[in-house]
Amino acid sequence: MRKQYIIAAIVLLVLWAGQRLASVEMADGLFAVMKPALVPIANIYLGLFNTPATAVILSSVLLIASVVLSIWFAVAVRPRLSAVTALAFNLRNSAARSPPGSALLNEIDSELGKPSDVTFAEEWKLFKASIIEPAAGQGGRPCCVVRPEMYFNLRALERKGLPITTFLSLPKFFVGIGLVFTFMGLVAGLYLATRGLRAGGFEEARASLIQLLNASTFKFLTSIAGIGGSLIVSFVVQGAVTRLAIGVDDFCHAVELCVPFRPREVIVAEIEGTRQGQGLAAQ
Repeated sequence: MRKQYIIAAIVLLVLWAGQRLASVEMADGLFAVMKPALVPIANIYLGLFNTPATAVILSSVLLIASVVLSIWFAVAVRPRLSAVTALAFNLRNSAARSPPGSALLNEIDSELGKPSDVTFAEEWKLFKASIIEPAAGQGGRPCCVVRPEMYFNLRALERKGLPITTFLSLPKFFVGIGLVFTFMGLVAGLYLATRGLRAGGFEEARASLIQLLNASTFKFLTSIAGIGGSLIVSFVVQGAVTRLAIGVDDFCHAVELCVPFRPREVIVAEIEGTRQGQGLAAQ
C-alpha cells in the first residue's frame, strides 16, 4: 500500500511539472536558458547529417560491425563445440568398453573433471551429487535422478563467458540503430529544407527541395545497412547456436549412456520393495 502511495505522488508531481512547463512563459524561459548549449550541438548535428557521405560512412560502419561481430562469435563458438563433441565421443567409448560401476565413474570424472572455460567441469561436480551408485557387492550400472540437461546446457556455457543471449539480440539492435540514423537524417533534411523555403525566392526553394530529396535517398541507406547487418548476424549467430545446441544435446545423450536416468520415485519404490523382501526373508 505504501508503494502505491509513492507511485501516485510521483505521478502527480510529474503532471504538475508538465503543467508548469506547458505555459508559454515557462517554455520560453527554459528555451532561453538551454539555447546557448543547444546551438553548437545542433550545428554539428545538422552539418553531419546534411551530407551524403555521412550516410555512406554510417552504413559502412554498420555492415562492417555486423561482419566483425559475426566472425568473433563464430570463432568463440568453435572451440566450445569441438570440446563438447570430443567429450561426447570419449564418453561413448567409455560406456562401450568400461564395465559399469566405480571404474566407469572414475573414467568419466577424468574426462569431465578438468577445469576449463569450454567444458562442463563445474557442472559435472554438481551433477555427480545426483548419481546413485549400486550398493557394494551388487551389480548394475550407476544411475542419476536428474536429467543431464538440467546441468549441461547453453546457459552453462554462457556463464563461462559465451554471450549467447546478447548475440541473439543483436539483430534487433542493428535494425533499431539503422532506423535511428535514418530519422535523424530526415529531421536534419526537413529542417534545412524548411529554412531554405523561408528564405524566399523560387530558386532557393527549388534547391532546398532537391537537397531534401537527395538527402532522404542517402539517409535510407542506414536503414538498409541496419537490416542487412541484422540478416548477417542472424544467419551466423543462429547457425552457430543451433550447432552448439545439437552438440550439447549429443553430449547429454552420451552422459545418459554412461549414467542412465531413473526417476527418484522408481528408485525409492525399489528400495522399499527390497526392504520388504528382506523383512519377509527374515521372518
